[in-house]
Amino acid sequence: MTFRSKVDWWYYAIIIASAGSLGYGTYAVIETGVTSMLWFMAIISVFAVGLPVWLLFGTNYTVTEETLIVRSGPFRWRVERNSIRSLQPCRSPLSGPALSLDRVEVSYGNGQSLLISPADIPNFMKAIQE
Repeated sequence: MTFRSKVDWWYYAIIIASAGSLGYGTYAVIETGVTSMLWFMAIISVFAVGLPVWLLFGTNYTVTEETLIVRSGPFRWRVERNSIRSLQPCRSPLSGPALSLDRVEVSYGNGQSLLISPADIPNFMKAIQE
C-alpha cells in the first residue's frame, strides 16, 4: 500500500519563491549582457527549482508485508517492519522525507528514526501495525 506525502502551503511557497528569484536573477543577467552567466543560472535553476519539484511529485511511503519503503525524490530508505519500535505523531521542523509538519516519527533499529508525513496518518499507522 502506498501513501502520498501531505504537502503544506509553505512547501509551495518555497517553490514559487525559488522560481521567482531565479527568474529575476536571469532577467538581471540578461540585462547586464553577460550571457555566459546564463549557463550558471540554468544549473542553479535545476537544483533550486528542479529538486523541490522532484520531491513534490516523488515523495511517498510504501508499506509491504516486510518493509517500509520511503521515497523522496532521489533519496530512498528501506526499513524492515519488524525493526520498527514505535510510531509517534509529531510536528517537528527537523529535516526528513516529509513535505508537511504533520509528521510521524518512525523509530527503528538501534536508535534510528525517520520523520515522514503521510497524508493519511491513521491509515498509514494502521497499515504498519497490521
